[in-house]
Amino acid sequence: MAMSFRSLVEIAPDTEVRGFRIESRLGAGGYGTVYRARRGERLYALKFLRLREAGHWARREVDVLMRLGHRNLVRFEGCGYWPDESHEFFVVIMDYVHGQRLDEWAASHNPDARQVTLKLIEVARALGAAHQQGVVHRDMKEANILVRASDEEAVVVDFGVAGARDTLRATPGLLPPTTPPYRSPEAWHFFRHFQPGEVYQAGPADDLYALGVVLYWLLTNRLPFTEIPNEMVDEVLNRVPKPPHQINPRVPAALSAVCMKLLEKRPEDRYPDAAAVEAAGHALLATADADWSVPLCTPHATDNATTEWAGRPEEAREGLDAWLRQGHHDEEQPRRGAHPPLVPPRETPAPAVLESAPATPGRSPSVPESPSPVLLTEPAALVAALATPPPREASSPAAASRRLAPWLAVGVLLMVGLGAGVNYLALSARGTAYPAAATSAEPEPLSGSETLAMPLATGSPSGVKVAPPWQAPEGGAGEFFALAAAAPAAPPAARDNGEPSVKSPEKKRRAVRSLKNAVGTGALCMSAA
Repeated sequence: MAMSFRSLVEIAPDTEVRGFRIESRLGAGGYGTVYRARRGERLYALKFLRLREAGHWARREVDVLMRLGHRNLVRFEGCGYWPDESHEFFVVIMDYVHGQRLDEWAASHNPDARQVTLKLIEVARALGAAHQQGVVHRDMKEANILVRASDEEAVVVDFGVAGARDTLRATPGLLPPTTPPYRSPEAWHFFRHFQPGEVYQAGPADDLYALGVVLYWLLTNRLPFTEIPNEMVDEVLNRVPKPPHQINPRVPAALSAVCMKLLEKRPEDRYPDAAAVEAAGHALLATADADWSVPLCTPHATDNATTEWAGRPEEAREGLDAWLRQGHHDEEQPRRGAHPPLVPPRETPAPAVLESAPATPGRSPSVPESPSPVLLTEPAALVAALATPPPREASSPAAASRRLAPWLAVGVLLMVGLGAGVNYLALSARGTAYPAAATSAEPEPLSGSETLAMPLATGSPSGVKVAPPWQAPEGGAGEFFALAAAAPAAPPAARDNGEPSVKSPEKKRRAVRSLKNAVGTGALCMSAA
């Protein structure tokens, strides 16, 4: 049931309220906030309701609680106004039930079928006592059932939205307030087909249907229908849920049948009253065998906890609980119990079908060996090997040097390839493979091809900048090939003026061919690198 912001009552610990000392807040509902308080050696539960907003609910709840008196129902102790000067709040004083909520108890105890049946009997007994007094709880769910620590018995609490005979109607809407997944099919049918002026009156059959939802959750750790509003109403009205023993094989078929009878679509097809449910529970225990003492759910452990929320700890707990309750994985055994810490998924071990080659004899164990070749004996092994990511190397200076070494080798090979291509270009243009040995002390004059080869390595003495081999030339491809086709023999004056001359077409063709060979050689070297 939704809680409005103004219904939350904040009271500091150690505040004195009509002789009771506030200790801590226990919870909040749609119309009030409950605190644990102490008077002397005894504990109480004090419910605060703002008189201006929920005064009619306060009087109605007191009227209902005064009719009840049963060990499986919360006990009423008194009421009053607080503070004395303003009467801002109406305070309902109840006995404090020391124990756990039913959902918390199930999560921590992981009960077996016998224990769940006992809780079914105790809640049915409580509802039967309330129904005999004309009181309908109207908000049956796990959070409103406490398991008392002293005797492990179930106690039904929170009659804040309960209905009773001869009480004033306080519900403004068509349906009484409740938690939607626990609302009966007849209530949803009325909501879809009501006539003007009609108001739904909840009865004992509504409480029994909600008890069936609670039992379904205890047996399977999930609700029978989705919690998406529109889809939920359609499923409640038109779909029969999968029986609990089909979802959880540990559920006895007889106990599953009792649950499904409580969830029948028509009220007349359910048990006639809570006393019949209690009798059915006793009959189940009379025929129970050893299988009824096996925990219903698989305990949570590090080897079976879902890793869907690994890496998102702020969402892990809430997301995992919702995943279990909504039942997205019907094929899996329900789990229950304390959740282990969620950790990233463990690395997948090497498949057993992979056979490693024997280690190299004489190798020092301190030196890491290179990965050994594996023999894939089955197709499944090949799939596993391809799906398994390679191990990541630890970050260290040595590891960084090993990662950098291949790139340094590539750079060296590129430079060697470039130099070889340039040298091949120069020698081809001269028509010799290697320069002849000098026969005199007088140096030979440089030819035009040697002059053109120099700018590629040291820059052009005539001021023409040639782009490096990995960049496009500034003058475009046409200008680059025009420079490469220059004649080798030219007077010094012509070279100084930047106007080389071409002696013959044959040398021009030879220069072009040399350039092509140089480019091909450089490309081959780069590919090899």
